[in-house]
Amino acid sequence: PPVKARGDGLMRVVLSQVAMHVSPDYDMHIGSGLFGVHCLYGNKPGIYVVTMPMTTEAAVIGGREMFGEPKKIAEIPFEKNGDIITSSITRHGMTYIDFKGTIGDARPTQIIEDKAYVYKVFPGISGQGLEYDPLLMQLNITRKQQQCYSIKAELNLHESSLDPVADLPVREIVDAVYEVIAAESSGEMLASVPAENLFPFIHQRYDDFATLMTQQ
Repeated sequence: PPVKARGDGLMRVVLSQVAMHVSPDYDMHIGSGLFGVHCLYGNKPGIYVVTMPMTTEAAVIGGREMFGEPKKIAEIPFEKNGDIITSSITRHGMTYIDFKGTIGDARPTQIIEDKAYVYKVFPGISGQGLEYDPLLMQLNITRKQQQCYSIKAELNLHESSLDPVADLPVREIVDAVYEVIAAESSGEMLASVPAENLFPFIHQRYDDFATLMTQQ
């Protein structure tokens, strides 16, 4: 709360290769993932981001500390061989998302405006609770498609005690696309939220290694 699931059971999974134009002479190349729930904030639809793995430290620190995105370091290979695309997300030896798709027909390109909801929060220095009440942030993301194609897709979620996305089963793939885009994003703070709303889900951004100990 105050973000709530939209009620239609829809999720979004994104696997990407990203080139960030840091300067005229340097592009930072990043593997990126997103796993989110279609949600509502008041009457505004968006995506509640459950986890947002990245391949580089710079992407994790900047996104998590500035915007509140639930980022963690991960291995995210992304390969395109002809019309076949494969990708996956692996952390601490556990592959918890894998994807395979065959590119199909071209679609008309669009400019798509998305809103994503995340919480800016830090654990308490005492080791207990949070340093302050979380801040609900809204990310405003514009995707300008340069190419867009339908994909015949297969998506698998696997068990991981550190990233438990498999608790939400894939019953049906409603839609899948391969897109080449230019993206822009910005953020704004919406509200302060009681710490107890978020603390049970702090593993979305900080690993709870105690879960590994209980498996022994």
